[in-house]
Amino acid sequence: MTYATLLLSEITSQDSVGGKAQGLAALLVAGFPVPEGFVLSPEATPEEIIAAYRRLGTPRVAVRSSAAEEDSSRLSYAGQFETFLNISDEEALLRAVEACRASALTTRGATYREYPDPAASRMCVIVQRMLEPEYAGVAFADANGETVVEGVAGLGDRLVSGRAGPSVLPEDLRSAVERVARAAVERLGGALDIEWAVEQGCIWLLQARPITAPLQAALPDRFRLWTAANFQEAIPRPLTPISEEVTRYNIHEVFRISFHFAGLPEPDGPIERLVKGRFYMSYSAVASSMSVLPGFQMENLLRMFGDGPELAPFVAYRQGRRRPFLVKLPATVPRYVGWILFAKRRIREVRESVRAFDENVRSAIACGANDADLLGILQATPVSMRPAATAMSISSTMANGLLNAMMHLASKHMPEVPSAEVASMARAGEMESLEPSRQLAAFADWLRENPGRPDDDPEVEARLGRFLEACGSRCENEAELAKPRWREQPHDVLRLARQLASTSPGPSRPPAAHMPRRAFLHRVLSLYARPARIWQQRRETTRALLAGTAESFRHLLLEIGRRLRTRNILDAPEDIFFLLRDEIASLLETPISPALRGTIATRVGRRRELRRRMLDWPPPPRLLAELPDGRLVPFAPDPGSGGILRGFGASPGRVTARARVLLDIGQAKDLQPGEVLVARTTDIGWTLLFRLASAVITEIGAPTSHAAIVARELGLPAVVNVDRATE
Repeated sequence: MTYATLLLSEITSQDSVGGKAQGLAALLVAGFPVPEGFVLSPEATPEEIIAAYRRLGTPRVAVRSSAAEEDSSRLSYAGQFETFLNISDEEALLRAVEACRASALTTRGATYREYPDPAASRMCVIVQRMLEPEYAGVAFADANGETVVEGVAGLGDRLVSGRAGPSVLPEDLRSAVERVARAAVERLGGALDIEWAVEQGCIWLLQARPITAPLQAALPDRFRLWTAANFQEAIPRPLTPISEEVTRYNIHEVFRISFHFAGLPEPDGPIERLVKGRFYMSYSAVASSMSVLPGFQMENLLRMFGDGPELAPFVAYRQGRRRPFLVKLPATVPRYVGWILFAKRRIREVRESVRAFDENVRSAIACGANDADLLGILQATPVSMRPAATAMSISSTMANGLLNAMMHLASKHMPEVPSAEVASMARAGEMESLEPSRQLAAFADWLRENPGRPDDDPEVEARLGRFLEACGSRCENEAELAKPRWREQPHDVLRLARQLASTSPGPSRPPAAHMPRRAFLHRVLSLYARPARIWQQRRETTRALLAGTAESFRHLLLEIGRRLRTRNILDAPEDIFFLLRDEIASLLETPISPALRGTIATRVGRRRELRRRMLDWPPPPRLLAELPDGRLVPFAPDPGSGGILRGFGASPGRVTARARVLLDIGQAKDLQPGEVLVARTTDIGWTLLFRLASAVITEIGAPTSHAAIVARELGLPAVVNVDRATE
């Protein structure tokens, strides 16, 4: 940086002023009204700050952060820093700037800290003239013409911070803001999250944050490809901050362990990325690591995650060095052998570690453990989750490798056989992911045979209790720690059981796979199928164990939240989910001043409102192409034609029935027996609906996704990765 202060109108693309300041400068260049102001470098002295303020005319001002990654499409919780409004004198301005800079050290979350670039911690500060708006609010607009406008009377920080809900705006104002938002998209490109304010009839823009970058140039012949498959099946929606932090840690651990176990090198770039708060996986990064395997083909990797081989020519990746992999092979083979020989014992050890963690949490809560003890459990949680994450990583590596080998052999020697038929050979029969469905079916059978029993009947309560004992730690969207588990919402389980009891019981056994009987090849596939079944069972078992640690962690967080609520630090125990682990630890470790209480409340409110807005945003496409400058654009290699929708066959069969689109699990009551269940994605929480459906279609999935596995076990036809299925 070579400047101390710059007017917003002086900023160029070469200036390192942070994301928010660059966004404001871009709005000015595009011709939009932006309140007058300047940006301060981290090195700006008090004298330089005051001089710039006097040049502005010493009006009342707003002081806001502008960090390197803030307001970028790369991070979900960009608003992690402090904002100060209505600053009206020089001394107050200096205090506000100092506090804003200090927030880079005190409130930055793990999402930011994982990026090692030192520039990310050198935060600039924006000082702008304070508006006196009649109305202010937010607008979301994308390149498809979709626009959402929300606002309130007066300052918009009440809406952005979550202290107030949106008000009914005058229709002419709403229309005017929509026009400005669409114009911003046309001039700046991409989907934008805009903050606006109206002062004396003029619509001012206070922020324009990119959500998904536009396609402003033709795609290169090959590019880095990102997919929603794998991640968004388990993490379908934007998460609360603590859930996002834990999930990112688990994702990195799972891939790190998998690569190490297989003796593979580190990938050449990030494995995951957040877009509109949703996780995406990089095919290119995974391929750069797996490419050292003898016989690696991009087509096989794509097939593993439910995409066709026709995508292979588009995917750019760096070929890994095979020699180091081969040199490490003598150390790698014993790891495989050890897990093959001792997997049962190791999974028993994982089960014991999960039980011990749960007992530790419950005991600490029951005996009223002090803050230091709770803090110790909180800080040790990643270590407590590691055994389950390790076992799941290795089980997934084995199961995916075996199933992928089966599909590769069949595609090479029997290309006429659908992948779904091949995958059905590995049908396991006894799967942890089927346990909720089995338990619920048994409960429904009893209700069907004993009609008229009320909810408070002792036998009904006992059978419901048995379901909750076996499956109570699970729920829909279980990566979200703020989500109550089935154990906490028994009435929802009972309602689904009664809904299932009102239908005729389905077939008890799924149909056998119809594979052509080519004797030799069939024997080879059968040799793969048996261990594939075993490792699929182990993967689902260890996934359930990892979910058990998440339930225990949820109990721990709520206990801490209750204590902080009692001390008037949080407004509600559930606010804890909008803080990060280090922030929670600091609240337990240090005395809290009244000023910091207000800061925490504002921070929680902003994050809550940001998540609410992200949940309202339409999800990005399943596949995204990365341009050379790092921007992401939708990629649809084969969108289909006419009324034809295409996807990946995950479970064999044919069905003709009415399709029922469910946009979320809350619409479960709308599904009628025998209908085709159509959803963006499904996870363990949707398993209870599969026994009502005659087939399953999802926009996101893979051969080893939840929808595919459960559908195969129940004998339901299933097609996954069907773009636009829910539209």
